[in-house]
Amino acid sequence: MDEPFSIIGETGLEVRGLIARPKNRGTFPTVILAPDMFDTAQSPVVKELGKLFLEKGFAVVLFDFTNSFGTSDGRGCDITISQRARDLEIILEYVRKRPYVSEKRTIMLGIGFGGTAALALEGFKAAAKALVLVNAPTNVEDTAWTRFPDRDMLRVRLKRYFHVRWQGKEERINATLFEDAARVDLARCARNLTTPTLILTGAKATVTPLSHALWLDDRAIAAKHEHVVLPELVDATEKKEAKSIFDATNTFLKRMKIV
Repeated sequence: MDEPFSIIGETGLEVRGLIARPKNRGTFPTVILAPDMFDTAQSPVVKELGKLFLEKGFAVVLFDFTNSFGTSDGRGCDITISQRARDLEIILEYVRKRPYVSEKRTIMLGIGFGGTAALALEGFKAAAKALVLVNAPTNVEDTAWTRFPDRDMLRVRLKRYFHVRWQGKEERINATLFEDAARVDLARCARNLTTPTLILTGAKATVTPLSHALWLDDRAIAAKHEHVVLPELVDATEKKEAKSIFDATNTFLKRMKIV
């Protein structure tokens, strides 16, 4: 059963998505799937994760961030971590009011930059009951998409944008991504974090280095957390990668007695 939703945030942009839930009655553990920079609710890994969680008896929230490459308002080139964190906050508030959602079993699962936004929200406002971060950058300027030599970074800041090659196209991203990230204190978010957190890293990841997960693992000392390197996981973009993410997440949630 699917319940489409649209929510207008404080910026006036509309977030669009849907909640899929099992057919039986009752309340369900609910997972909010936050996509990576270029992904949407229709991306293969996101759709497959949604299917796996739904089959396991979860309600699943699939949505597109504002200022993304999906169906929500805004432009993909205007992506910022703060905007995505605000989107997650209003989605969580909406979802928890659904009669079939078990508020004590709400989980945020963020992939890549979706994970960074989830960390930024959860570090200042403990909103979910569990957090799963997959290849999540903890330094926005240090990924294969955003890393530039000093001279090139100066040029990016002067031009006010840069390009990332994605699926055969050159996608423009504005330099406001970096300016916004400089104002988001992820170190403080990590220290503040009290939510049970699973940090997943792809052993074959090419976009976000392993050092990001190790950095978070060292600093999230107030939260029950685990760091797991998945041998077959690359950048969490393909359908076939969803199973290992799902299995690790489900095992963690059981160990934390959330499901």
